[in-house]
Amino acid sequence: MEHVESGLEGIAVAATRLSHVDGPGGHLLIGGYAVEDLAPNARFEEALYLLWYGHAPTARQTEELTAKLAAARELPPATLALLRAAAGEGAGAMDALRMGVDTLSLVDACPADGSRDADVARAIGLVARAATVAATCEDGNAAPNDEPPANTA
Repeated sequence: MEHVESGLEGIAVAATRLSHVDGPGGHLLIGGYAVEDLAPNARFEEALYLLWYGHAPTARQTEELTAKLAAARELPPATLALLRAAAGEGAGAMDALRMGVDTLSLVDACPADGSRDADVARAIGLVARAATVAATCEDGNAAPNDEPPANTA
């Protein structure tokens, strides 16, 4: 009988500049920083900036990204309608989250634009709106509320 290897141990599936994993050594680098240093010291927005731009942000860059995320939180009407319909059908929160996030491409003004700037703008919108979709789901079910969560920055 032929022996078939299982799992992906020792198999590189992709090359990335974003991280380095040394499993046997117990080391994980993200954007050049040890995860044990990054996690307790970087705000969420700082970690996003590091991953998207390849370097740690200045205080001003962090403030600008934070403002862009806050400005992009509002959900498209189609997403709200879908979440309300899902709640009416008793959909679970994870199902509603999956469905809601799938609709977020509806607000992409230029879906054919593959430029770096357009990709970063999409990433900002996706991260911001995914959080709002998640906040719209409560108690294990999609929330049937008439109003989405408040946009507080």
